[in-house]
Parts: sequence; structure tokens; C-alpha cells
Amino acid sequence: TPPPSASATSARDAAQCPLEASACAFAESVVSAIRRADIDLLKAFGAPQPIRCFGGNEGPGGNDGPCAGAVAGESRAGYRIHRLNSDGGTAVADFRPDLREAVLNGAGVVGPVGIHCPEVAGMAACEEGFVLFLTGAPNIVVERLAAGYRITALQFGHFAQDRALLETGGSFIIPWKDTAVPGRFVPWRPLLAGPAASATIQDWLVAPLAGARLTLTPSEGPCPDTLTVSGRGFTEAVKDPKDPRLQIELLPGRYGRVPPIIRPRPAFTLSGPVNPDGTWESTITLTSADRYVCAAGVITVLVGGGDWAVAYYQVR
Repeated sequence: TPPPSASATSARDAAQCPLEASACAFAESVVSAIRRADIDLLKAFGAPQPIRCFGGNEGPGGNDGPCAGAVAGESRAGYRIHRLNSDGGTAVADFRPDLREAVLNGAGVVGPVGIHCPEVAGMAACEEGFVLFLTGAPNIVVERLAAGYRITALQFGHFAQDRALLETGGSFIIPWKDTAVPGRFVPWRPLLAGPAASATIQDWLVAPLAGARLTLTPSEGPCPDTLTVSGRGFTEAVKDPKDPRLQIELLPGRYGRVPPIIRPRPAFTLSGPVNPDGTWESTITLTSADRYVCAAGVITVLVGGGDWAVAYYQVR
């Protein structure tokens, strides 16, 4: 029997767990939860950690997020958010909205790339924790705590200066807590069953998390003559409430964040101001020329601007 080819051996090795079985089982559970937008399970997987606040606008999150109102040297609980080519990181009280945005930007295709073991106390064997590198989502920082493995931070960007290392494995420096440490990266690409990317997108779009959200009144019924669209969490639009530049699009059928390139008609514009708390309301009147949007049985209402959100009207 001939020996396996180099490519077959490489594929087999990349699918083998580079950690102890319980660590890889946790990593697989995290990937599964992200693919299913299981926000409750992801919350249970998380464990906010002490973050030293610097006061003013400096340090993790400045005076925002967990450190809002904190004085210099005060400790607050939160999740560190590290970004490639950024001077330090920020901190958030809940990592799931940042995760949601990244998954939606990545078109819902989420899968493992590898495991990075940071050097902690001179060891790079993942005793203290590891970083789960993903496609279509930020890297997930996992620490071994008293309660077991838990998500404690997110990393945006792969941080490997030589991206070939993501295929071959090797050493490079990554953020770990409040510093940068060397470590060893091992490719790991198990074949994990899960929903289609389109289902992942749909589930994350409607996941009840903080952020820009829409409410339709009514939300279902016959093809409507008028439709009231209410928004909340549109914080970017508040920066210029007199000119929020929000557009409301009605599309026939079910779409995600990105509508078709060719629109049947121009978008509606917001008919009222955005309130200081990020809320607004606009009533749309559908003319006879607009009623084609009911033909597919579902109307997608998409609002684009500094923030974005989507909602669906079910035609009965």
C-alpha cells in the first residue's frame, strides 16, 4: 500500500485536535454556537475579567464601556477587544454585539483555522488558555478558569505578519490580556457540521442583542397601505440628528444586510429626526407602484446609514 500523499497527511493533521480533548470540545462548541447564533449559550461561555481603567479617555475603552465613569486605577469587569494595528485595545461589557457585527460582515461563513498557544510563565502549551482562530469571525480568546474554559476576549485580525504561518504553523506574537506575548500557532480545521451560511446570517440578524433595531407596525397582515418603521440604537445617526442620512428600503422577499445591487425603486428617506437617545419613527405610504413588494410573501425593511438594521413584514 502506497504511503499517503503529503496533502492527505497535511489535511489529516490539520483536523487533529492540537490540545487536550476538553479544550477542543469547548472550541467546537463555541464554533457551533456562533454558527447557530445561540446568544444565550455564548453568554454562558463568557466570563468578564478584571480590567484596569485609566480614567479620562485612555486605556481599554477610555471612559466608555465597563470603564464609564471610572477613576484611574479602578478595576471593572469586561471583555478586552484587541484589533490588529491598533494602539492597545478597548473593553466592552458584552462581547456578543462585536461578534455579531463581525459574523455579518463575514457573510456567515464561520469555521476554525487554528489554535494559538500564548507563552505564559515561559510555557506555550496552552495550560492557561488559547486563542481560537476563525474565518468569518474574530479570534476567540479562551482562558482556563476555575469554572472551566471560558471566553474572555476577542481579537480582530490574525496578527501573523507572515500569513503563510496560518497554513504551516509557527510562532508569532499576539495580544494576551494587557500585553503582547509570543506563542505557537497550530493549524486546526476539523470538519464541523452546521447550518448554511445564509441561516447563520438570518439568525444573527434577528438575535435580540443591543444595537440598531427595527420595529414594524403592523408586522404582518395583508399588503399594507402604510407601514410605520421605528428604530432604536441608532447612535451614529445621533451625531448629526438634523441630517442623519438614513434610508429606508422595502424589498420583495427576504434579504440580509446586503440588498440586491439593482433596486426596483429609490429608497424612502427618513421623514423625521433621530432623537438624542437614538430612536426614531417614520411612516411609509405604499402607492400602487410600491405594492409589488408584497408579491414574494415577505417584505424586507432595510435601514442603512451610520447604523443599520433589518426587519421583516409577513404578508398574510
